[in-house]
Amino acid sequence: MLEAMRIVGGTDHNPMRFYQASSSEMFGKVQQTPQTERTPFHPRSPYGAAKVFGHYTTMNYREAYGLHASSGILFNHEGPKRGLEFVTRKVTNAVARIKLDLQDSITLATSTRPATGVTRVTT
Repeated sequence: MLEAMRIVGGTDHNPMRFYQASSSEMFGKVQQTPQTERTPFHPRSPYGAAKVFGHYTTMNYREAYGLHASSGILFNHEGPKRGLEFVTRKVTNAVARIKLDLQDSITLATSTRPATGVTRVTT
């Protein structure tokens, strides 16, 4: 994407903008808490390593070609307004329903394969 942006838009007054959605997974094995822009990356997964590559590639194109290319390091977060489509909310909602005797178990599965079992949660 960055190379196409450079070729098509050029480097002088390029009207295009690029945003790299980086991830807190880039920090991996954290060396300090909280993390800052100066915290070293230490990814512990292929996903985190790929995000570090994307982050540095974005920086390189910005610095080498003067493109408007930005990275934002995104962190997962939980909160009271998080929807039931997220697994953590599905689990906490189901646990509350189990406590109220409105259901008796939680089933977790991916959308591409059937559940291999039922996890029983008791309170």
